[in-house]
Amino acid sequence: MLGSINRLLLGVSLTCIGSAAFGQSVPLGPAGPSAYAMSSVLLTGVVSSTTTPTWTAPAGVTVVYVDACGGGAGGSGGQTGGATAGGGGGGGGTCMIGFPVNVTPGQVITVTFASGSGLGAAGAAGTGGGTTSFSGGNNNNWPALLGGNAGSFGAGGTGGVGGSGRGNGSGTAGTAGGAGGNTVAGNMNFTYPSAGGGGGGATAGTSGAGGSVAGGISGNAGSSGAAGAGNGSGGGGGAALFGSGGTGGVTANNGLPGNGFGGGGGGGGSGNSGGNGAPGFAMFRY
Repeated sequence: MLGSINRLLLGVSLTCIGSAAFGQSVPLGPAGPSAYAMSSVLLTGVVSSTTTPTWTAPAGVTVVYVDACGGGAGGSGGQTGGATAGGGGGGGGTCMIGFPVNVTPGQVITVTFASGSGLGAAGAAGTGGGTTSFSGGNNNNWPALLGGNAGSFGAGGTGGVGGSGRGNGSGTAGTAGGAGGNTVAGNMNFTYPSAGGGGGGATAGTSGAGGSVAGGISGNAGSSGAAGAGNGSGGGGGAALFGSGGTGGVTANNGLPGNGFGGGGGGGGSGNSGGNGAPGFAMFRY
């Protein structure tokens, strides 16, 4: 890595996330300029669609380190009709930190990063998170950062099942009324798994919280989405390394969207929608 670090962010938000990398006090993921940065360039995507921005290696740069995340799944909706049952929370997306890529100055790397996934309306499941992927550079082994899995909607007085996380060692889906699984493995060749979404509550039972990810980059990143309060509430969204899960909707309220990057949306309370999953992102540091 060069003594001065330029950083290019490809994403849809300015959420601040800081940590140490490679023994230096350099922010990882979406963050403002560090003491090492000569400049920062922000490219924004459109939340409602998948975009394919590019990064071109500047003169003198022969290696770049990439941070990125797949999209979180949308929370599923609660039951329609007279009975009360909440929807399951969405799982978080896979992330990576510091993936090294050899480049030739002038070489172009193309990124397809996931937009925020769709929520589930009442009586419908949410949409699974999109994949963030790369091509280009002197590397044919780019990892595909898979988005979180969606859960099921509440039906028949039984809460929906949460969506599982993605990546090796990811969290399991929460059963109806149960908490989503936390991650059980850390860094696997620069990639980090995500947590599962919590299950929705039944007619006579509360919902479960989403799972958490150990070592979230900053703030509430890696934190589980809280369960909605009361019977028939939605399950919390599963977390990702760069984002927290959305809170499940209380009875007769919508679930909240995932936060940051890669967090799953909260499930909807009875008769209501879940929350959108958080989008993915990609950052180049050199």
